[in-house]
Amino acid sequence: MGSFYAVLECSPTATLDEIKQNYHRLVKKHHPDKGDHTPDKFVQIDKAYKVLKDYKSRKDYDSSLLADSFNEHSLIYAEFRKVDICLDDDGQAFRPCRCGNDFVIEQKHLSETECIIECGECSNCILIR
Repeated sequence: MGSFYAVLECSPTATLDEIKQNYHRLVKKHHPDKGDHTPDKFVQIDKAYKVLKDYKSRKDYDSSLLADSFNEHSLIYAEFRKVDICLDDDGQAFRPCRCGNDFVIEQKHLSETECIIECGECSNCILIR
């Protein structure tokens, strides 16, 4: 499930009226008594609306989304493409961190679709794609 905003098909800047309109439209469309809809989507819509219709719970939810986004992206110091990384004879490559330490890149990191490698000295990370 995506964010509650995605469930209600509205933007995070939507007004309460816009959220309410989308809620009513989606509840009618996905109600389990109408057609072959499963209750799962209906429950997601209801849960999203219960959070977003209340000012305090919406504010708390928005804060948690912001914190998640911050935690996910804030400490990435640099991004590298796999094709630009050449391993040495020991199967490692090194990239400098701004703290003076090196990020150690190994073959196992290059076999993943995306990989985040943490610096051994500070809280910075690099992203390998």
